[in-house]
Amino acid sequence: MSAFKKAESRDTLVVRVFNTADEDTAASLRVFFPVKAVYHANLAEEREGEMAPEDGQAEQTAAAVGDGAGRGADTAVKPVALVRFPVGPKEIVTLELVF
Repeated sequence: MSAFKKAESRDTLVVRVFNTADEDTAASLRVFFPVKAVYHANLAEEREGEMAPEDGQAEQTAAAVGDGAGRGADTAVKPVALVRFPVGPKEIVTLELVF
């Protein structure tokens, strides 16, 4: 992630990621608060298309092994939304999160 900030002209959040590799990659953003919408935007923060976030709680995570008395159980905070998107070589991707 190269930026996480309030949008310049709206009451939303902007996230930027940069692929430093010379090849395509698949990226994902886990969001730990409810989002109403996610948009792909350009560097000027102009919306270019809506993206469909997935239910973040549906993602399977490895749970810690407990001792049978409730100690050691998985108590990690689970993401509310998950956004998956491709990032090209040396590409900057800007996402706008509406909450």
